[in-house]
Amino acid sequence: MSCSPRSWRQSVHYGFWGLLVARVQAPGFVAWGLLGTPGIFILYGLVVVSILLLLWAMRSDSPRPRIDWKIAVFVALLILPSIVASLSRRMSLSILGWQAFYLFAVGLGEEIRSRGYVQSRLNEAFGRPWMIWGTQFGPGLLIASVLFGLPHIYQIGAAAPNVLIGIGAALGGLFYGIVRERAGSVLASALVHGLNTAAFEIYRHIFSVSPH
Repeated sequence: MSCSPRSWRQSVHYGFWGLLVARVQAPGFVAWGLLGTPGIFILYGLVVVSILLLLWAMRSDSPRPRIDWKIAVFVALLILPSIVASLSRRMSLSILGWQAFYLFAVGLGEEIRSRGYVQSRLNEAFGRPWMIWGTQFGPGLLIASVLFGLPHIYQIGAAAPNVLIGIGAALGGLFYGIVRERAGSVLASALVHGLNTAAFEIYRHIFSVSPH
């Protein structure tokens, strides 16, 4: 993961667009929580739509994008779950602990492994011969996304393996992988993955809407 100034700016810039476009997926998670299995197909459709919107939104390359206000948005989204929890009188140390877990162990940890290592090694092996709207990628993006989805079939605490969850995770991995490819750094996808997952899980806890 590169730490150059350009890489840092690009990571914030494309991470912002990834996080913004990921909001399109939110109604799908609500549908999944309320409807169970039928709702997850709504989520699939919205994730596919968000992938197309993401590619379109990131089509222009800016060598030195402005990031000050984008960092402010990241900070606002970081503290918003705690504000909502406090207003809902559900604030606790466990909320902060789970938020940290999803930001670092899940968001950063999974991105370093899946997009930072696996996808990068696959790119070295197969190259990145394809391009859509300025985003260059190759078979590694698709393979890494499938490999990301497979372990999610076996959820801890679940009564039985669930292939549908694995498919959803693979689509999510494709979304994060595109952000990583466009930014050239796993930091961008880690920002999106961590903030996205933390917000979903914290709000799910606050409002007690659980996926079936």
